Amino acid sequence: MLKGFPLNNAVLGRTGVLKCIIMFKGNKVEKIIVGHQPQYFPYIGILNKISKADVCIITDNLQFNKKAFHNRTFIKRNDSKVLITIPVLTKNNRWRPINEMKINYEEPWLRKHLKTIFLAYSKCAYFNKYFDIIKEIYEKEHIYLSDLTSELLIFILREFEIIEDIRFSSELKIKGEKTEFLINLTKSVNGTKYLSGSGAKAYFDPEVFLQSELEHEFNEFVHPVYSQLGKNFIEGIGCIDLLMNCGKDGRKYIL
Repeated sequence: MLKGFPLNNAVLGRTGVLKCIIMFKGNKVEKIIVGHQPQYFPYIGILNKISKADVCIITDNLQFNKKAFHNRTFIKRNDSKVLITIPVLTKNNRWRPINEMKINYEEPWLRKHLKTIFLAYSKCAYFNKYFDIIKEIYEKEHIYLSDLTSELLIFILREFEIIEDIRFSSELKIKGEKTEFLINLTKSVNGTKYLSGSGAKAYFDPEVFLQSELEHEFNEFVHPVYSQLGKNFIEGIGCIDLLMNCGKDGRKYIL
């Protein structure tokens, strides 16, 4: 499986200027942590959350959920929102963690996904720059779902120069349930603050977090409108859409 990225002593800040990973806020050292489950080309709201962190932890040891976007994403084709899904082997795997879910190559999904991406984005400004790179990642035929989706995500994060320090919760041996998991996640890399997405509101316990002497905040994100192929702009499309349409310049729509 993919190995975690070593701690880097600097990351690109939100303004594009190099900054130290650990910042001082008054007399307090602040280190913001973001965790997110590996998803198949997540929408740009996830990238926005990651861009505000000093360390991003891919929480690959959480339970796989077929209703989540671990193996699904939306792309835009012919002014429509199209869902594509990577098939996984589910027999006897119902309760397995994401990083143990294997891709089902008995189904001809790989060729279909590449063809769908080609048809959807071949007329985009940055298609020629990125399609062969992405195709090469697909054609490695990763055994595990999270290895493929994490490599695709990390490529895009690097291209948009969002964050350098990326870890995996499976390697950090993070355990716990719900809020306890977030606390352990933050403490594992000496963080002082955890930034959650709005989805965490369903289970987050602020009292438990307060007792841990850590700070917490919910990320606020307003979906931007960017130059998108087609007549009508569609929100909530996977981040490959922004990459193909705007290239590196898409970074300004994430921050």
